[in-house]
Amino acid sequence: MKFIADALLAKSIDDIAINRLKVESVVLMERAAKASADIIDRNIDNRAKVASVCGKGNNGGDAIGIACILSDRGYNVDIYMFSEKDQLSPESRIQYEKAAWRGIKIIRIDNRGLFDANAYDVIIDGIFGIGLSKPVSGLYYDIIHMINESHATIFSVDVPSGIHSTYGSVLGIAIEADITITFGLNKAGLILYPGALHAGRVIVCKEVFPQEAYNLIHPSMYIYDMTDLCLVPERSAVSNKGTYGHVLIIAGSKGMSGAAYLSAKAAYRTGCGLVKIITHEDNRIILQTQLPEAIINTYDKIDDIDILIDDNMSWADCVVAGPGIGMSDISERIVKRVIDSFKVPVILDADALNILAKNNMYTDSGYDHSNIILTPHLKEMSRLLQGSMTPEYIHDHIIDIAREYTYNDVVIVLKDARTVVCDGRMIYINTSGNDGMATGGSGDVLTGVIAGLIAQGADRFDAAKSGVQIHGLAGDHAAAVHGRYSMTAGDITDCIECVLREIE
Repeated sequence: MKFIADALLAKSIDDIAINRLKVESVVLMERAAKASADIIDRNIDNRAKVASVCGKGNNGGDAIGIACILSDRGYNVDIYMFSEKDQLSPESRIQYEKAAWRGIKIIRIDNRGLFDANAYDVIIDGIFGIGLSKPVSGLYYDIIHMINESHATIFSVDVPSGIHSTYGSVLGIAIEADITITFGLNKAGLILYPGALHAGRVIVCKEVFPQEAYNLIHPSMYIYDMTDLCLVPERSAVSNKGTYGHVLIIAGSKGMSGAAYLSAKAAYRTGCGLVKIITHEDNRIILQTQLPEAIINTYDKIDDIDILIDDNMSWADCVVAGPGIGMSDISERIVKRVIDSFKVPVILDADALNILAKNNMYTDSGYDHSNIILTPHLKEMSRLLQGSMTPEYIHDHIIDIAREYTYNDVVIVLKDARTVVCDGRMIYINTSGNDGMATGGSGDVLTGVIAGLIAQGADRFDAAKSGVQIHGLAGDHAAAVHGRYSMTAGDITDCIECVLREIE
């Protein structure tokens, strides 16, 4: 687990170091400049011609400090400033004076023609830092455009200028960095899209701040890496199929068996002991043929639903409802019966979410969601919120939406290129996966993975987070084998084993 920061937390770490731990801000700037210069030095040729482009804030001061260190190491460095010396922050003025004392060429940018980005092999971007919140315009816009159009290797200091450090949005225009060197904790805006596309390779320099500063903060956002696969429930040498739990999947509709099959197979691939599918009678033969390991129970008419669900709910350790069930009267009966009678964790996905939205059952505080996981994509989330926010708005504010609209103790898996999982307090942002997973049935596979983990004993939040990570990693394996254009949801399912082999 690696904690990440939004703009507010990033500023808080800085404030704690300065005001509580009494580290002078200029010392922090020197540490940031030294750490950055070391990284740049390792990644460029010592004959490179370097431009450090600096704003008037402390981000610009960092960039001036980097230029001073690189100059001391023999690099040919020029500094470009948007402001006069007396307009700089106090810490930046100190760096400016050091640069001037060294005889480094300092050029004031007052028009576009004074900066030729193509004259440099390396450009250090220190224009805007984590505090930027309004669109870039004017001369700043022009210079950023010039930098992006150049052939130089671009290093951004803390965040690429023009990227919102919390939301990852592009504020008018943003630097397209090759490497971003960020301080303290990684930033949410460097992980979320489109910020991740602008950040290039991100290198986190924790050593800029004392360890005590990290001990005094309480991050609420984090990501996983491969070491976190150990969170998957362990297997036991002395066990049977009952040891690894039962998953009940209520999925599919007349003539529509694919979603049920994909969810059920994914639950098995994830390690669950036994899967039972409730679906329409028309799907029996094909599911028994495709997945003979599953138990198949079927309905033919609406009057079959209540007793079928009631008889099987007590058997299950986890229930999935919604994939491929459609929006018929039978479908509504299924969802309402599950919500009225569940005693084990329930995952509501796909059509179940649309039925919740249609009947305003999510935002209604009268419903208990304390054992429920919802897995909406952006359009489904918009529907759940009764259209009060567009999918585009939700994408741009995905962290805030996930945290603010996690009602009544639900766990929400808000699916996007960077899926966010929230329990109302903590936020997990997934970094695995690829665009080849944007294919029919991929969400059904995810639902089965999460259900399989719950059946084996994981709690809802852990299962949702690990399930999203495993699903994405399986997608990465599938892309490596089949290519991002050609992979299918079934390929993702088959590659779950590739991921879980790594923890055996």
